[in-house]
Amino acid sequence: MTVPEVQQVRPALDPTERVDWLRRDLRSSRQGLSAREAARRLVHYGPNELRRRGGRRWPGELARQVAHPLALLLWAAAGWRGWRGSPRWPWRSWW
Repeated sequence: MTVPEVQQVRPALDPTERVDWLRRDLRSSRQGLSAREAARRLVHYGPNELRRRGGRRWPGELARQVAHPLALLLWAAAGWRGWRGSPRWPWRSWW
């Protein structure tokens, strides 16, 4: 068994990759997918559409952001600063 002298190693995602290589990897052409390939992908992957999730999500997302450990640390620091009092020019205390 012989090993090729030079093996071409390409990264998974390369924005400078040649377009013809990209089309080859995606099994496409300049005109787009063939009808047969489009039908095969429709059966294999399903329709190309986004699915909506039910209900509101932003209150839960906001609660998770506020309850994050680093956010809690910042809340505690802000509370401590408010309880201890703030100088007239707060940024002067940092210098």
